[in-house]
Amino acid sequence: AATYTIAATVTDQNRQAIAGSGSFVVHPAKVYVGVRSERSVLREGEHTGIEAVAVDLDGARTSGNAITVDFVRRETTRTPVEKAGSWSFEYKTSEVRVGGCALVSDTSPQTCDVTPDTAGTYVARASTKDAEGHETRSEISVYVHGTDEIIWDDSSDRRVDLVADKRKYAPGDTAKILLRSPFTDARGLVLVEREGIAAQYKVVVQG
Repeated sequence: AATYTIAATVTDQNRQAIAGSGSFVVHPAKVYVGVRSERSVLREGEHTGIEAVAVDLDGARTSGNAITVDFVRRETTRTPVEKAGSWSFEYKTSEVRVGGCALVSDTSPQTCDVTPDTAGTYVARASTKDAEGHETRSEISVYVHGTDEIIWDDSSDRRVDLVADKRKYAPGDTAKILLRSPFTDARGLVLVEREGIAAQYKVVVQG
């Protein structure tokens, strides 16, 4: 969707100006597709379900819309290159489809089961069309860890990302945090804060 704004200014013969503006939203289609994963962080070989729904412009779920779910793996390679006497890495990312489903929307979420067998970054991409053939898409990322070294999509060599396996946790839950590190072998310090430092411990990053 895109938001457009129209503004106008009227000036009378006494040079008194009055201005006004208005905005409106242009939707790409009369139906949207929503997608989510039961878990956002997995270990290679683990199963998860990709849920998809279709909604109209009022946010109400619709039935009977054909939804295509593609589950793709992003494969990133890096090549050392020399520029102006200094060395750096060039990154190239391609996508490989490793699974997917053809679903039909209902008032309850429809599920596409996937089991990624290789560590890396995956994208679950869902698409649907309205009665006039206009298409909309949504996508989410799923991160899979394992024993192999992974080159993440981010080309920053000095940035470490933390990815939680769920959006919300209840008291007593155990959170699993994926460490997206650009380093093959490194040591780190983990700090848990709540009104100050609650805990701290060292970790070793390998692979």
